Amino acid sequence: MAKRGRLLRYILGALVLVAAWDGISVLRLHARQAALLPARTCATTGDGTLRVCHTAADEGIYYRPAAWQVAYNTQIIALDDGRYATVLHGEARDLPAYGAATHRLRPGDSIKSGVTGGPHDPAAVYHVPGDLDWRIWGSLTDPHSLLYDRFDPATSGPSGLSGGGNPMMVRGAAGDPYFYVLYLAVASDGGRGEAWRNILVEARTRDFLHYDLLQRDTAARSVWVAFAGDAARPAAVVDTAGQLIESNHPARVTGPGDPHHPVGSVNTQGVFGSLARIGTTLYYFYTDQDPAVPTRSHLYVRTAPDIATNGRLSPPRAVLDVAPEMLIRVARAAGTAGGGGDRWAVFYNCFRRLAPPVSDICLQYTRDLALDGPGGIGGLVLFDGPGFSGVSRHALGLTGDAAAAGASLKIQQFYLSTPAGALVRPRVRADGGPAPTGGLLTWTELGRDWSIFGAPVYWAVWDVSPERP
Repeated sequence: MAKRGRLLRYILGALVLVAAWDGISVLRLHARQAALLPARTCATTGDGTLRVCHTAADEGIYYRPAAWQVAYNTQIIALDDGRYATVLHGEARDLPAYGAATHRLRPGDSIKSGVTGGPHDPAAVYHVPGDLDWRIWGSLTDPHSLLYDRFDPATSGPSGLSGGGNPMMVRGAAGDPYFYVLYLAVASDGGRGEAWRNILVEARTRDFLHYDLLQRDTAARSVWVAFAGDAARPAAVVDTAGQLIESNHPARVTGPGDPHHPVGSVNTQGVFGSLARIGTTLYYFYTDQDPAVPTRSHLYVRTAPDIATNGRLSPPRAVLDVAPEMLIRVARAAGTAGGGGDRWAVFYNCFRRLAPPVSDICLQYTRDLALDGPGGIGGLVLFDGPGFSGVSRHALGLTGDAAAAGASLKIQQFYLSTPAGALVRPRVRADGGPAPTGGLLTWTELGRDWSIFGAPVYWAVWDVSPERP
């Protein structure tokens, strides 16, 4: 139950929006979804300057994990040599062995990565790398590590719920050969298991096979140390003010009476999203609760000249009010096809409609790279109707698991990017046809039972063009 509770906190915005159609039996309505999804779905965005379209045929399964594994938060990076690197959030490394020995589900998450393809294999982008494997995982022996992941309900309750999850990757500043990964640890108040927060930690890699962790030496100086399994003790990332980058509010273990979270779950929120580099400036976008009013949430941004040295990220700046527990990824859309200069592309959870409910992923472009104002991120209206209705005309029309239809849930969207975090198009369509003009996104599709275990990761492409007046 503890592990399931930890995974449920990553389902984020979609589950919050489910409350809007509470009482509707999605299982009774699944046969009706096919008729609700047209072959091609289009919407106007970019302050009225762009048209985004998705064809239902332009989808497929990217990765199907084993029944005891999870896979989500799947970022694909188009490398300079024509290969594709994938980094995603996975299940604990030795879950079957741990379960056989203890008869419990091991808590803790892991980061998996791998590389596929080459200059003569452009369609490799549609398939998970064959060498995808665990690269960073939690410690079962070191309670002083931020990656400690023990759970013993028979004795003291949760004392560690970490392992490393929800990675966000970008290449370092000019001349730096490393890719840097910001990811999450989950730590409690002195190990008592009473209040928990997401805490930002960091790693780096040159080959996506071997990682160094940002740690501190005996003099409390930041150093890079090769990941050492149970012996790894990552340092928390701090900002330029010396403050830990962590969830604004702690979460407590869920008790009886909460209709949205299982008893024993820990619904931590915030701190993960996406990274993009523009020139010499790194942008780190993420969602979290308002520090003063926990019932409000925002999309935040921090900036830095680089993240190779701890303490370079700026204090947070709120740029957009959002629904609680919502997941938003923001990418740079460099030289949008036929649509002029650079913009932000904003991906978020939404519904095509509520009666019957159809889960989807929404995409909007800004007019330019402004953070505020009517043409920037701050000017976006995420949902139709008043407040956070959950329904948006910007839904892409993703089909996903057609058999599950209205009972499925699309979560943890990410996208194909350049090493600098800008959207990039696949070189061809999956069938070998002309490349899409927009890009490629991924998401994890939860079926009728909404179980994350064994849930497949899908891909989809979209096209973007100037909107005709």
